[in-house]
Amino acid sequence: MSIVQSQRTFTTQATTSASDSESEMAANLRPKIDPLRRQVTDFLKNTSTYEDSLKDTLQPYFLRSSDRLHGYATDHGTDLYYRRSQYDDLNLEVHPSNFKAPYERPQLKLSSLGVGTYMGEADDYTDYLMYDAIKTAVLSGGLNHIDTAPNYRYKKSEKTVGRVLTTLDNKYGVTREQLFVTSKAGYIAEDAEAMISRNDEITRLVSKVKVPEDEISMEQAHSMNPLFLKDQLEGSL
Repeated sequence: MSIVQSQRTFTTQATTSASDSESEMAANLRPKIDPLRRQVTDFLKNTSTYEDSLKDTLQPYFLRSSDRLHGYATDHGTDLYYRRSQYDDLNLEVHPSNFKAPYERPQLKLSSLGVGTYMGEADDYTDYLMYDAIKTAVLSGGLNHIDTAPNYRYKKSEKTVGRVLTTLDNKYGVTREQLFVTSKAGYIAEDAEAMISRNDEITRLVSKVKVPEDEISMEQAHSMNPLFLKDQLEGSL
């Protein structure tokens, strides 16, 4: 609609401020993560965007994607997870026999079942499915054992586990000490995300890590050299 006054034309349309335009531009640039529509491109790099969209916690949180999550399963941590499943006001209804205390350590509580990460394609949608499955299982109160390895899904499984551990710690209060994570070493894995082939990885191990070439099984892409094992442990998760 327009209004004519003194030979000048005015419009009644609302003007858009610069700040509104900048906010709209930022929203358009923000990656869109919508698993129902299979919009999960670079999911592991955008888990914070996904978690923000859930709005499932009232507690403030910050996902420190660049920080390495330190720690390991402890007697106190796993017992805390067990007690949360039994006595918390969340009513998780987990039977106490679900947890075992191996190695004659009564305070170390491990769930009878664990979640594995071996199967699946090395793609973004499988990253989402695995991430969501692990998170759901852990938050159920009945599972605190996760199994993975660098060569599972060309390193993407370990990276997925690393991201969900960070989310559980930073957002949901399930700390690293409450979860028993097993990994493995020996196989020289290709990296699907970084596009590093097995030959390129072997070249790096020989030239930079100084693993003797005669201690690498080229046919099986396997080594048990201490320098290689140390490199895998430092890069794990």
